[in-house]
Amino acid sequence: MHRAINDMVFKYIFGSEERRELLKAFVNLVLERAGLPLASTISLKTPFLLKQFVKDKDSVLDLRAEDEMGRVFNLEIQIAKHPGFAERALYYWSKIYGSQLRIAESWKNG
Repeated sequence: MHRAINDMVFKYIFGSEERRELLKAFVNLVLERAGLPLASTISLKTPFLLKQFVKDKDSVLDLRAEDEMGRVFNLEIQIAKHPGFAERALYYWSKIYGSQLRIAESWKNG
């Protein structure tokens, strides 16, 4: 029950066009602390990672955003330690990364 409420609050604060600048500030704070280039624009994207095969797992991210350089951000809120979080985060990352690759594009450009 608490997870659903926290997700709703997180999405309310960061997941709307009206609060896009707040989301950008949050993303840039994380990027700055990681020593990475800041985003000058952020746009919200659908949080659904569509299946490619019938037996694939459905995935819905808390928030998904993209900056002007095409970098995709998956923002997840966790209030408690979850034993499967590392695997879930890796799975989400792989789906997002794979979705950005284009036919005949070099792997290092992805």
